[in-house]
Amino acid sequence: MAAKKRAFSQPPTRIIALGGRSGVGKDTLGEELARQAGYRPIAFAQPLYEAVAKKYRVTVSFLKAREFKDRECPILYGASPRRLLQAEGDRLRKDEGVDALINRLKAEIGLAPAARFVITDLRLQREVDAVHEMGGVVVRVMAGEALCSNDIAYGARGAAAAHPTEADEFEPDLTVVNTWGYAAKIVYCLLDSLRRPGEAAA
Repeated sequence: MAAKKRAFSQPPTRIIALGGRSGVGKDTLGEELARQAGYRPIAFAQPLYEAVAKKYRVTVSFLKAREFKDRECPILYGASPRRLLQAEGDRLRKDEGVDALINRLKAEIGLAPAARFVITDLRLQREVDAVHEMGGVVVRVMAGEALCSNDIAYGARGAAAAHPTEADEFEPDLTVVNTWGYAAKIVYCLLDSLRRPGEAAA
């Protein structure tokens, strides 16, 4: 059944954070939130992508590409994009403190007080706490049956899987099951359920 295309002119919350394992569709749902309700996609890891892209003279889109994310790449001197991003994150947290990425994201959100934001890469409980401090809602995204049937490996692979940021251990406010091809309906139902606290998203 086709999803309704009614836009939400007054979304129920200014900040929505999407969490879950790699590949479950957080970016896709973020794009749909932008389309339906004017949310601006933003990510905790954006500074890491930009730093690694500059250092290795590659594009951010290359680093984000699913087909390369866990693959050892010659142009990255044998490392995978995910491992380099994790290493850059570790360096930044060592230099600026454990909440370095959280503080940068909060500062960016603070520059646009009238804008709505969807965070597309929440992974840690401390990130959940930061979202709640800003009055936001945390949504765990899980892969639906149709997604799982496509033989996609969710989450990091190899050595990268042992990194603390891949633990996927946090307490969400809501959980949605993302089924391939139904992003519009899932987001519509999510926004509708946020208008009516206590009801689960379909």
